[in-house]
Amino acid sequence: DCDETFNYWEPTHYLIHGTGFQTWEYSPLYAIRSYAFLWIYALPAFLYSSLIQTNQLLVFYYTRCIAAFCCALAETYLYRGISHQFGPSIARLFLFFMVLSNGMFISSTAFLPSSFSMYMTALTFGAWLRQNHKIVILTQ
Repeated sequence: DCDETFNYWEPTHYLIHGTGFQTWEYSPLYAIRSYAFLWIYALPAFLYSSLIQTNQLLVFYYTRCIAAFCCALAETYLYRGISHQFGPSIARLFLFFMVLSNGMFISSTAFLPSSFSMYMTALTFGAWLRQNHKIVILTQ
């Protein structure tokens, strides 16, 4: 996806390494987009690149793995909420359909706001089904 490459990875590379392309949306001249969303992904990548590994390709894959892990945690929380509210048989059906969903597999590691929204939606519904209103409000 060109949006993922040029609107999110390139400015994140600029934040982490100080070099790279800065798209016009992030330019101080236009300032349409904020760097706040990018720092969610850039902070773990910056820590990894400065403390453990300086290879930029491994930092890229590390960032993807962190996104996949966060998505797995959010989906597990949703699964537990479904199991709590509707029972384990319905939760297993949900798990079966989620395992077969290739769209969820692809979007779980995408560096896009819609993927981040997917994580938050899973957390919101999981918390709502478990009647944990503080987390519902936090993830909204």
